[in-house]
Amino acid sequence: MGFFNTLKSGVGKAVGTFGNVVRKVADFGGGVARKVGQFAGPVSNAAASIADLLGQGGVADGIRGVGSALQQFSPEVEKILSKASGVGRIAQGLAKVMM
Repeated sequence: MGFFNTLKSGVGKAVGTFGNVVRKVADFGGGVARKVGQFAGPVSNAAASIADLLGQGGVADGIRGVGSALQQFSPEVEKILSKASGVGRIAQGLAKVMM
C-alpha cells in the first residue's frame, strides 16, 4: 500500500506543479494581452503619423492595420488565457486531492 501512496503523492505533486505553471503563465500572458490591446492603437497611430510625415503612406497604412488587429484580437487572447488559468487552478485542486 505504501508504494501506491507514494506514487499517488508523486503524481499529485507533478500535476500540482504543472497546474501552477500553467496558471502563472496564463495570468501573466492575460495581463500582457490586455496592455497590448490598450496601447496598440495609440502607439500605432503615432508611428503611422511619423510614416505619413516621411511620405510613406503605404507603410503608415500597414502600421495602422497592425495596431487595429492587435486591438481587435487582444481581448480574445485574454479570454483564451483566462480559460488556461482555470485549467491550471483545476489541476492544482486535483493535486491537493491526490496528495
